[in-house]
Amino acid sequence: MKLKLKTPKFWKTKNLISLILWPLSILYFIGFIIDKYTSRKVQANIFTIGVGNLNAGGSGKTPVCMWIARILDKYKLNFAVITKGYGGKLKGPLIVSDSMTHSQVGDESLMYALSNFPTIASKNKAKGALYAKMHGIKAVIVDDALQSHKLTIDFKVLVIDSDYGYGNGFMLPAGPMRQPVLSTYDEANAIIVIGNGCFSIPSEYAHKVYEASIVPVKPKQNKYIAFCGIGIPEKFLKSLNSFELEIVEFIEFPDHYYYELNEIDEILLKARSSGSYVITTYKDWVRLNKKHQRAIEYLNVELKLYNEKELVKKIYAAIDYANS
Repeated sequence: MKLKLKTPKFWKTKNLISLILWPLSILYFIGFIIDKYTSRKVQANIFTIGVGNLNAGGSGKTPVCMWIARILDKYKLNFAVITKGYGGKLKGPLIVSDSMTHSQVGDESLMYALSNFPTIASKNKAKGALYAKMHGIKAVIVDDALQSHKLTIDFKVLVIDSDYGYGNGFMLPAGPMRQPVLSTYDEANAIIVIGNGCFSIPSEYAHKVYEASIVPVKPKQNKYIAFCGIGIPEKFLKSLNSFELEIVEFIEFPDHYYYELNEIDEILLKARSSGSYVITTYKDWVRLNKKHQRAIEYLNVELKLYNEKELVKKIYAAIDYANS
């Protein structure tokens, strides 16, 4: 069965639909509080960095996890990335290999594994951390960890997309918010704000804020048909438009979409007919079969932190303190 997830447009502003759904948001909030304060936390005795966001949909967690992974690699630390393996049928915990498919371990797990980072897929992240400890791993980066109340997190990184912000500010399902704002600011060790949108954080948290941007790498060609199945597809289009490319057609699919072979074949046929190439996101590219991967380009992106040295020092200090 295909996943049909799209970020609702009514999440962007307060409107009639969000107001009708607001009572359900109160129930969600109550459930969140109960889960947070009654869950029995697992102490895996392994240094745990948790990366997450406050709102549903894309915020830039994956580039941040990739950046931290490179930092830990430079530190010569034996680490692994833990993902839930969203969309994959295997529960784990298990070590992800680059020969696995997204239907087994999800697209995000493959993104890390194909980037040569040790990766563990586990529906239960606490079990994933214990599994890492059992395999001699000294630290883990837990993707989408801020709502994982069953696992003790040593260093919390909150990621915010300044262009999208918090939408209408309502909790799910009336809005995109997954948990309260100020308590999350209090608990975070670092707050990475991506982009240059009109978004501000209270001054008392300024010492935790690290500004960043997602920098796309210029594609090889100039004329494309582009497609993606991500939480906020406008981000991908904005990145492509920054290079003044000729985008013949931009095709949107639901987040974590399972592509049918004929759907991709049809896109490639359109490209040949229009004298175009085909481009997608890395997250979508890993969900394609090998034949289609050879025919389709993906947009490379890199995270640029403007006060990178400060955050690197803070992470290294936290690791040293935990190991002292």
